[in-house]
Parts: sequence; C-alpha cells; structure tokens
Amino acid sequence: MTLAAHILISPLHIAALGHLIRDIACAKKPQRREHRVAIASSKPGARIVRRFGVPWAFVRELPPLSSSLFTRESAGRVEEPRGVDRAYVDACIHDELALIRRRRPDVVLVDFRHTAGVSAALAGVRSISLYNLHQLGSLLVQEQQQETMRQTGLSESVVQKVFGDAIAIVGYPWFEPLQVAPAEGLTRALRSVDEIRFVGPLLINAPADLPARAELRHRYARPGRKLVLVTFGGAARVLAALQATLAGLRDVDADFVIVTGTSIHPDAVREAVHEIGRANRGAAISLVGYEPRLMEVMKAADCAVTHAGHTTLMEAVACGTPIVSIGARPGYEGVQNAAPIERLGIGRALGGGPPGNEADMCAEIEARVASTVIEVLSDERFAERSRSLARVARRLRGPTEFARFVEWRLAQAVHL
Repeated sequence: MTLAAHILISPLHIAALGHLIRDIACAKKPQRREHRVAIASSKPGARIVRRFGVPWAFVRELPPLSSSLFTRESAGRVEEPRGVDRAYVDACIHDELALIRRRRPDVVLVDFRHTAGVSAALAGVRSISLYNLHQLGSLLVQEQQQETMRQTGLSESVVQKVFGDAIAIVGYPWFEPLQVAPAEGLTRALRSVDEIRFVGPLLINAPADLPARAELRHRYARPGRKLVLVTFGGAARVLAALQATLAGLRDVDADFVIVTGTSIHPDAVREAVHEIGRANRGAAISLVGYEPRLMEVMKAADCAVTHAGHTTLMEAVACGTPIVSIGARPGYEGVQNAAPIERLGIGRALGGGPPGNEADMCAEIEARVASTVIEVLSDERFAERSRSLARVARRLRGPTEFARFVEWRLAQAVHL
C-alpha cells in the first residue's frame, strides 16, 4: 500500500533535537520505499528537516526556553510543567487536525507530541507512537494534558489515544528490556494500544554506511592523540551540567570536539573552553553549535561525554564509542540510562540524584569527570566491549524495521 502522506509530528520545538533527528531517520526510509512523507514542527525545525530532503509542514509549538535560565548559578530553580494549559492543547489539536485534513494521511506518527495521537483519532486516522521504554515513566505532562482534554469534553476513548494505536520502541531490547519499563506507564499505554514492537534505534546514518573509522580518524583526529566528543543534545536545561563538565575537563590531555546543540549558543561556554585550551596548550579544540556530521565525529572519537539522551546514546552504541554519561538534571533521561551503560561495560555514569540537588550534582560532575574520562580512555576494555556490542547492534536496522512495521499496520487496516 502507498501512504497518501506520512506525517511525523516532532515534539516540543527544535530543543528536542534528538526526537527531530530520529523523526528524520524514520522519514527517509519510507521515502525510499516510495511513500510520501512530511514532518510537522514549528518553524525553527524547518531548516534541519529540509536539509535532509524531507518535506516540512508547520504546526505551532512552545517557544524554546532560554539557556540563561539553566546556568550553574540558577541551579535548583523549580521548573513548572509547560504545555498543559487549555490554550496550548487547543492550539495543538487545531493545527494537527487542519494538517491531517489537508494532507489526508494513512497514518500519523507521534513522537512525544502527545496531542497528535488524539488528533488522529478525532480525524479517524491510525497512529503509531515512538517511545524508548524509559519515556513511559515520564508522563507527568501527558497526564496533565489528558486532564485538560477531558475538561474540553473529549471522550475518554479519544483521550487515551495519547499513546496512539500502537507503540514502536526505538531501542535495543538488550539495552532496555521490556521488564524495565515503568509498570504504571506500561499499564496506561496498554489501555490504548494493541501492539508494542521493538524496531531498533532510528539513526540518520547507519554506522556501517559511514566511512571506515580509520578514514574518519584521519579527518577529525590527530595522530597519537585521543579525541573526546562532548555533546549534550538540543535542550537548554542541560547548560549547568555542560558548564560543570567543561570545567572539570581541564585536566584531560586530549583533543576535543564540543557540540552545544541548537538551544545553547557556543558563547555560553566559550570561556570554559578557553580554560581547557590554556590548561592543555597542545590540544586541538573545536566548539560548534549544531554539527550535521555528528555521527562521523562519534565514530571517530575515543570517548563520548554526553547527557545520554536516547538518540545520542544509540548513536554511540551503534558506532562502538565508549561513553561517559552525565545525568544532566535530577530525574533527567540520562540518569535512567546510567544502569545499562554500566551493566554492559561500555562506559561510566555520573550525575543525577534527587530533584533539588542540582548544585551538589554539578559539583560532583566537575570533581569526577576528568578522572572518569581518563579511566575510559585508558582502559581498553571499554573500547573492546563497545566495538563488540556495535557489531551486534548493526544487525538491527531501525529505519528499515520501522518502515516494515508501518506497512504491516496499514496492511492490517485494509484486511480487518
């Protein structure tokens, strides 16, 4: 069956860069299989989406938060949930319904923009949600949005479609097995969906399709020097942990590629980067905001220091790059990913802790990050284990499996 249109709804603004990147990855494969695809986001996402040759459509979204709210000096501020009020929910559903009626898709793909599954149900269109398992435990905003929807008079059967009709788990079952899924979140999801399937990570570039590591080392690294990639995704709220990380990396003798993401301007950490350079006169240091060739740098690097957002983490696993995971905020996704990183022997984890503990967390990161990175760079067992695991990971090509899952769901719709 040919999809009349295949709409991927990206989550909260371009700040959720990992979600937007995996949306692009799952759009490219259906395109090659002759399906028509579009990604819907607010305007700042258009440039990145179109850069990869995917059609773009507009929907309203929350404006991104300023990174100035999340410096080390402001650590501990209480962050109220956003996107749960009546005006926001109404605007989302209005834009989504208009887009669905205009493009008349066969399926709507929902990537943490919870209203999209509800809009699809209202329009009589099937939907599939993208989740990594740990996200099923981060449903406070979703629950509050559902309560807002009930107050507007939507039926309970429609409100439950925040999960869509089916869920695609975009990770590896050996990294986040089903038994670690938060029981409450899984129970709530099963009230709505009739199928949950692991499809594997949605990566724009399969590492096997990239140039060989030796060639990438020649391009990005220098002979005899270790290369450390520091990347903290696209969210402004990780700035304090990034500042603490860079302050601690002054004692690491290596070259660095530092990527601040789309919501943190490089100037916000430029002085900390200069301090690394002053402490390591021979270091080559690159500081950029958005890096479209991040997978190449990841494959070339000897270690990735990251907030361990799901997409970045899956890129590191697939590339065979050892990880130093920074729990960038208490309760943040990287904290949940710490256990499998340690269990699988592919790196070390720092940070996290209970909410309200941001200042102590940043102090711990600054104090321990250098020794932890040096340990990962020096102990070859991390690299050997990471590359061994990457050979297993490459057998599951997420975009292909996801495209097959979409086609399977559409085939069922025809015959049932």
